[in-house]
Amino acid sequence: MGLAGLPLATLLGIFGAASAVVVVFYILKLRRRAVPVPFSRIWDSVLRDKQATNASLRIACERALAAGEQQERLIASLLTLARGERGLIGGDFAPGR
Repeated sequence: MGLAGLPLATLLGIFGAASAVVVVFYILKLRRRAVPVPFSRIWDSVLRDKQATNASLRIACERALAAGEQQERLIASLLTLARGERGLIGGDFAPGR
């Protein structure tokens, strides 16, 4: 059994290869959504600077790390507040104790 004089196994191989090519082209065609990255403005300005030195790159890196640490402290504070609110609602606090 075959088509155009080709055996079925050969036809299935050709169909599989063509399917793989179609899938690869589909993946390549996909439009990727631009996702804003924190600190991208800092890095863009550093990378555009043609006269960037080790010191300026180090300062930009330290600024990014400091901003990340500040965000971590903010998140920790918010989690502490959230746990405190849950404790009040959960009955851990009784007036007169």
